[in-house]
Amino acid sequence: MKTGDLFAVLREEWPVLKAAPWSIGSLLAAGLTAGFGIGCLYYGGTVSTLRERLQLYQDKLQVASPDDAAKKLNQLQLTIDRLESERKRERHLSEQEKSNLKTAFKDVVAALPAFSVAGLHDPESLQYAKEFMEVFDDAGAKVKNKADKGMFPLSVDVLSPSEIGIFVGVSNKIKPPQSAILFAETLKKAGFDAKFEDAFNLYDDFEFVVGFK
Repeated sequence: MKTGDLFAVLREEWPVLKAAPWSIGSLLAAGLTAGFGIGCLYYGGTVSTLRERLQLYQDKLQVASPDDAAKKLNQLQLTIDRLESERKRERHLSEQEKSNLKTAFKDVVAALPAFSVAGLHDPESLQYAKEFMEVFDDAGAKVKNKADKGMFPLSVDVLSPSEIGIFVGVSNKIKPPQSAILFAETLKKAGFDAKFEDAFNLYDDFEFVVGFK
């Protein structure tokens, strides 16, 4: 389930949950304590509906008081609102960050092979990836997925919740190629930390990917 889908389900079911018996409320509260709420809101999961998740906890959790259940439900609502607000904030490179990247990469572009730039399937990640792509191109890097009409980052699936922020995709993150190491070190020099992550069907030494926000 995608983050946006889960928000929609929670919004849709909120009147039902608020009017539900206090035993159901306590189940949701305990679910939040167990990490379900935060983990799924950030990374999605395999849950088809919120009701199925509540049913899963029903056999495991102890009943709390009605007041405590109402309090936990309100806390969950506040958490949903906060995370939804964070999700809506878009990432952008500042002019200073663009300058730092361009300066750092101008010194190493001759030693870097051609590479691709990619982002997740959502518009925010792709736009952020495009900004990096434009700076790499301005610095003289050999960006592969560049077109005459503009910059078009690849749209990819990210397979692990650990792939947050930006990262460098390689065939083997335990033994990344020297060119990938140089690329990551140059990013760090410009003020950006990027971990190595395993990338499937990679035909180049590495790729630059914008992952989860």
